[in-house]
Amino acid sequence: MKTPFLFSALKAALIGLLLVTASCKHDTDVVTPDGSTSGSSLAFVGKNLRMTALALEPAQDLDGDGKIDNDLLQFLPDCARDNTIRFDKDGRLSGDEGKQVCPSTGDEEGPTSVEPSTWSYNAQTHILRIVNNGDATNVTEWEVVEQSASGLKAKIRMTSDEGATLKMVMTWKTA
Repeated sequence: MKTPFLFSALKAALIGLLLVTASCKHDTDVVTPDGSTSGSSLAFVGKNLRMTALALEPAQDLDGDGKIDNDLLQFLPDCARDNTIRFDKDGRLSGDEGKQVCPSTGDEEGPTSVEPSTWSYNAQTHILRIVNNGDATNVTEWEVVEQSASGLKAKIRMTSDEGATLKMVMTWKTA
């Protein structure tokens, strides 16, 4: 397995995920979830959530030090670790960068220029579908493993360059 490439790709995906969710501006337009079951039964809806754990299944040595890396949060910069997301009842997904704002690299637009993301939930499949920045071709699906008023645990499935299926497991707690 090409560990350095996988590590770079995962790090970029993690930072991208956090930037997308934390850079959503608050908008006044109401967005209705797109035809799936209402999120009103999800106890974490309407609460600010902060990622508290991030793991890759199967765990791997991502940084090439000979040790299996179980905690992927260690690879995120401090400024990304205080970001929060919020699934609103009207289908909007918003976020906040927290007190530590990550410096712009010049590759992305500022937080105020990003359109809000939307979400919908299918209670039968337990899939939380996120349409990033209003772009219907930029969709992320989270498999909800656990959910409560105190947080959310979800999996994202991905395929490595070698064709292996990997799962990223995220734990979000109320902030």
